Amino acid sequence: MRLSLAGRISLAYVILICLLFLSTYLYLSQRVRVVSEREIHSQLERQTQLARVLWEERFSRTPFSFEMDAWADRLALLMPARITVTDLKGTVWADSELEGKGLREVGNHANRPEIQQALSQGRGSSIRYSATLRSRLLYVAARLEPGGSPRGVIRLALPLSSLDRLYSQINRFLLAAFLGALLFGVLLAHLLSRRLSRPIQELAFLSRRMREGHFTPGWSDYRAAKELVELGRAMNRMAEEIDRRIREIARQKDRLQGILTSMREGVMVVDREGRIILMNPALRDLFSLSPPPEGKPLLEVIRNAKIQEMVRKAMAQGGEVVQDEISFAGPPPRTFWVSAVSTTSEEVAGDVVFVFLDISELRRLETVRRDFVANVSHELKTPLSSIKGYAETLLEGGLEDRDNATAFVETILKQADRLEGLIEDLLSLARIESGQMRLAITSLPLEEVLPSLVETFRPRLLSKDLSLNLKLPACLPPALADPGAVREILSNLLDNAIKFTPSGGRIEIRVSLQSDCLQVEVEDSGEGISSADLPRVFERFYRAGSGRARSAGGTGLGLAIVKHLVQAQGGQVWAESCLGRGSIFFFTLPLAATA
Repeated sequence: MRLSLAGRISLAYVILICLLFLSTYLYLSQRVRVVSEREIHSQLERQTQLARVLWEERFSRTPFSFEMDAWADRLALLMPARITVTDLKGTVWADSELEGKGLREVGNHANRPEIQQALSQGRGSSIRYSATLRSRLLYVAARLEPGGSPRGVIRLALPLSSLDRLYSQINRFLLAAFLGALLFGVLLAHLLSRRLSRPIQELAFLSRRMREGHFTPGWSDYRAAKELVELGRAMNRMAEEIDRRIREIARQKDRLQGILTSMREGVMVVDREGRIILMNPALRDLFSLSPPPEGKPLLEVIRNAKIQEMVRKAMAQGGEVVQDEISFAGPPPRTFWVSAVSTTSEEVAGDVVFVFLDISELRRLETVRRDFVANVSHELKTPLSSIKGYAETLLEGGLEDRDNATAFVETILKQADRLEGLIEDLLSLARIESGQMRLAITSLPLEEVLPSLVETFRPRLLSKDLSLNLKLPACLPPALADPGAVREILSNLLDNAIKFTPSGGRIEIRVSLQSDCLQVEVEDSGEGISSADLPRVFERFYRAGSGRARSAGGTGLGLAIVKHLVQAQGGQVWAESCLGRGSIFFFTLPLAATA
């Protein structure tokens, strides 16, 4: 478990106090012991010298005897010490603590260190522990030499129990002082550590808030140490600057996100490991990606070898734009002009940014343009070739053959009419597509339009023995449409039905009311249209079963005109057919508002 800063400071103070007390205790106890023992030793030595002088005055000419013991007992009453007298051999002749038999039974003292030292040096001392008294004793001895001739040793012994008691009192006092100082030191250390650690804790809290994304300046303790105040102010300034920069980055990100979202072009960013890290909505829609592809490998999302090759080239060329046209099978099939560039710097390889420009419509229009030119060229070339051939025949003498000349001229006129019809259809289709054709949208009752239109086709119906049935429901609401456009739509559909329905066949026109529109159906009993041709029947110049359709005449633009006229009025058009069972062409018109 790691200590906090306050705990460490408090612990340091406690350790410091303990060390100071220990050193103080060791010094004081040793010093008191030395001084006390020295003082007691000095006093006892003076008393020993006094006792020596008294003994020499009393017993200088008297031999050693136990009478000296009484003298020692009387002297001990004046001196608070044990007095012992021995001869040169260590025999004890007097001891203030022993009497009679005990004195005679005491052991020889010749081996006592203070005795030996006194005999050799004149004075001796030692401190020993007495098991009998359970205390230390200070022994001071002096050599007895009256007249300069050594005769023995006098020794004074003083128990140091009082000194030990003094030491115990001093130790207790020092321990109490230590505990008081320790308590005061701990309290002071706690207060000082809190005072010192509070600003650091505030700085730590501020750094945690910054780590969590909160960059509001939070330092306010300006009473702390100067260095911490400077650090706190620096962190406040740093927080403000980071907050400003993050807000700026967020604004730039939102701006970039808005640009990417509003772009029609697809944008994708791939990292060095080939994983997608960004794809804008336009590109997701182009590839119909419902779950977000970010984080997935590029090859898993877009399976195209050319894209992978562009990634490799962009990273290898470092900053140069790599471009290519890439087609995707779909569905639906699409073609893109793809640009890729690497954000590689000199130090490290970066990401690859792709821009996808959908040129599918452009390529389709180019195909339509080529097909249109080819078809128009073919449609114009056929009647022109016929006109030219017959004209050359007439010039080469055919005019003289009146019967054939008349037939040739009629053919030339027929082909000229065909050219005129083709050009009129082309101009009409161009006006519709370019928006130059102005439609007069009005409330149009179809029950008034259809019968008169059917009558105009009656001769053609009779010539091919075709029956036409018109089904109109009662109380049919009017449509919101242009009368001329509706007539042209129905005329083209009826014209196709008559052309491709064999003699004796049936044609039926039905009108029904839907939820928000009128639906018109033109059904015939012709040969029908194959499923391969059906999706293209509304393309210009496209003829289902081209050989049979061209033999039936027409320009191949009728259904294209129908499609554009219906869409220009807000309706829809489609066809259903089964080969050998006829066809049904549908179109819808909006309902007119009723009062």
